[in-house]
Amino acid sequence: MTFKRIPNHPDQELLDLLRKCRLIGIHGAMGSGKSSLAKDLISLIGGTHIEVDNHLSTPRMGRTYLQQVKFVDLKSRIQESIPPIFLDCFIVLDVLERINIQADLTLFCERSVNESRWRFNPESETIFESYQTRHHPRTSAKAIFTLVYLN
Repeated sequence: MTFKRIPNHPDQELLDLLRKCRLIGIHGAMGSGKSSLAKDLISLIGGTHIEVDNHLSTPRMGRTYLQQVKFVDLKSRIQESIPPIFLDCFIVLDVLERINIQADLTLFCERSVNESRWRFNPESETIFESYQTRHHPRTSAKAIFTLVYLN
């Protein structure tokens, strides 16, 4: 699988701004490059990457995504981490609302892919569509990154 991110690298102005932040939320649909963006930014400016998916209870047992999040553990992890903290979740604002923490800013990741060739999680896609209607994450983001799947 080959892909590229547009823009390929964040500009210096954005990097300077991110260095001043404590918490940066990264949201976007599944397969949009949230985790790889967080890792790339940390390699440039340092900080901590927290994936909400790593703070889910298992097994799922019919629970929704938010019902699976171990909010106490996640909040503790955020509070003890070295900034800037990049919190990565497809519905990051909903998660932050539940733990009563606000992001200093958000980044939005989107994907450009022929949907007929890729099968994403339909339940998560529905949750994300509702999230977009409520929060308008693309509009409120400080920067937008597009992951283009080439083959």
